[in-house]
Amino acid sequence: MSRRPFNLSNAIWRCEFEDYRPINGPSPPVGPPTLGKRKWRSLRLPGDQLPSLYGKVTAPTPTAPLWTQDQAIAYEAALEAINDVIAGYSEQIALEHGRVVPNTARIAWLEMRTDQASATGHALNVMDDENVRQTLLEYSAIVRARDGAG
Repeated sequence: MSRRPFNLSNAIWRCEFEDYRPINGPSPPVGPPTLGKRKWRSLRLPGDQLPSLYGKVTAPTPTAPLWTQDQAIAYEAALEAINDVIAGYSEQIALEHGRVVPNTARIAWLEMRTDQASATGHALNVMDDENVRQTLLEYSAIVRARDGAG
C-alpha cells in the first residue's frame, strides 16, 4: 500500500466532499474537485460570478470603506464606556446581595440600568456619529462620577 504525503487541503476536501469509506475502496483523487470546467476554490473575490437560484449573480465590488478610522475609534470608546458602566453596576449588585438585608428595590434598579446599558450598546451603530458621540459623553460621565465618588 503506497502512502501519499499528507496535504491539508486534500484532507479537508476528503472530509467535506467525498463519500469516505475506510474499507478497500478506490483511493480519493488528488487535489480539489472541478465543478464543471471551472477549478474549485474556497475564496470568492469581488466580481466573481456566484451560483444562485435565480441565475448567476456578480459579487459586489467594494468601492470604499464603510466607515472611517475616527468613527471606529469613537464607536469602540463608546462601547468601552458602556461596558465599564455595566461592570460598575454589576459590582454594586454583588455588594447589595452580600449585605445582611439586601435592598431589593436597589438591585432591581441596578439590573434595569444594566439591561438598558446593554441594549444601548447593541443598538449602537458605528456610522451614526451623533448617537455614538452622545453615548460616549453620557456613559463616560457616569464612569467619571463613579470613580470620583470612590
